[in-house]
Order: sequence, then structure tokens, then C-alpha cells
Amino acid sequence: MSNMLDLTKILVDKKLITRGTNISARISLSGFGYAPINVEKEGRVNSIDETGLRVIFDDKQRHTKFEDITSIEGMDISRFAQAYKVKVKNKKK
Repeated sequence: MSNMLDLTKILVDKKLITRGTNISARISLSGFGYAPINVEKEGRVNSIDETGLRVIFDDKQRHTKFEDITSIEGMDISRFAQAYKVKVKNKKK
């Protein structure tokens, strides 16, 4: 797992990402000719499960994986975590 993925899960476990939290995430939309395109959109968390978040983007709810989140409350994930003094503990091999 990447550090950002670990960090996002820690933030959820510590209840720093909850219902109503504003996030930005990469999502797939249909583009010209129905070709899928990836875009970054802002949305609001509606619910959380073990695989990701249910986020409302433009009045449509989508499942968003933890690894697709790019910012929380307008801050980079690592900056948001730093504001709450949250760190990822390095695992020994």
C-alpha cells in the first residue's frame, strides 16, 4: 500500500473524514463519443465503507476508492493529516 492510501485510511479511522467532508477525487466520466475520461471533481462524502467512500458529485452519488482521493477540505492529503498531527507509521520488514 502506498503512504497516501495508508494515510487516507488512518484519517477515516480517526473520524477526520466523515459524512459531509469535502473532498476532491479522480473519477471516470463519459466523454465525447462515450469514451471514458478521468477528471478531478469536488464532492461531499455521504457515507464510508471498507473499500472507499460514497461521494456526491454534482447531485450524483458515486463510489470513490480511497486511492482516488486527491485532497480533503481543499488541502493536500499530507497537509490535512499534518494539521491534525497524523502520521503513517513505517512498517518494519
